[in-house]
Amino acid sequence: MTYRTEFFHTYDGLRLAYHVIGSGRPLIVLPTGPGLTPDYLGDLGGLPARTSRSLVFLQLRGSGVSEVPDDPATYRCDRMVEDVEALRHHLMLERMDLIAHSQAGDLGLMYAARYPERLTSLVLVTPVMTAIGVEPSPDEMRESMKLRENEPWYEAAADAVMLALDGDESLELRASYVPFFYARWDEAAREHAALNSDRASRVEAGFIVDGMFTPEETRRALHEMAAPVLIFVGEMDLAPTVEQAGRAMKLFPDAHLVVQPDTAHMPWVDDPVWFCNELTRFLNTAVDARS
Repeated sequence: MTYRTEFFHTYDGLRLAYHVIGSGRPLIVLPTGPGLTPDYLGDLGGLPARTSRSLVFLQLRGSGVSEVPDDPATYRCDRMVEDVEALRHHLMLERMDLIAHSQAGDLGLMYAARYPERLTSLVLVTPVMTAIGVEPSPDEMRESMKLRENEPWYEAAADAVMLALDGDESLELRASYVPFFYARWDEAAREHAALNSDRASRVEAGFIVDGMFTPEETRRALHEMAAPVLIFVGEMDLAPTVEQAGRAMKLFPDAHLVVQPDTAHMPWVDDPVWFCNELTRFLNTAVDARS
């Protein structure tokens, strides 16, 4: 996969990097992590070729070749909203399509709440949605895990999930439950998972701060946004579950839910053609509605 790396200066003067794949009107993509480079996203299953759009992957501050800030408080999710806005301004986009995966779901939601008029659409791919108070309960996660109980790795992975919910965030534990992220824990999944392991610990540690989120306020702001929202979940994913995504849909004036069958947390890896077809359909509809 070939991409080019470009740079811009954000609101506080920090030099941030972004990767560009393809050509055409940009689709801005926020990677999970935090502290993870966007390499694990690849080209989202061939999305540039399918849509004739370019993918612009932001490298969050302190990640990859983006500069490390002097002030670690700027790693906060609510502060990084201004990095996303600075990228939009740098690209000279009046409005943009924003795609956010997993933990970047919170960043995408907070951007949408603060700058709803700057979005043509918001796509949340298997998102974390703590910012709006939609989180899985331990019981919901146990029920989702049972879908995989016949897998040889199930018991160790399920125990690791419960330990993670109790606050254990070690890399060793994450490696134990990562099979849940994929529909098939085969060699291809193992190779992809290796791209999802090299995180900048300082960014991860500063991304979420106790008391940072104000879900009721964020929900009120999102209820007024005009841009369509797509919540894209995998049928087998632990978080968000299909039920969670259904609850989140009700918070937006124009929300759509896509459940990709036989997939988990990385739907473009499990079935790239299905993923691209559904995402392209939504993006084309969103552009037509605002043109």
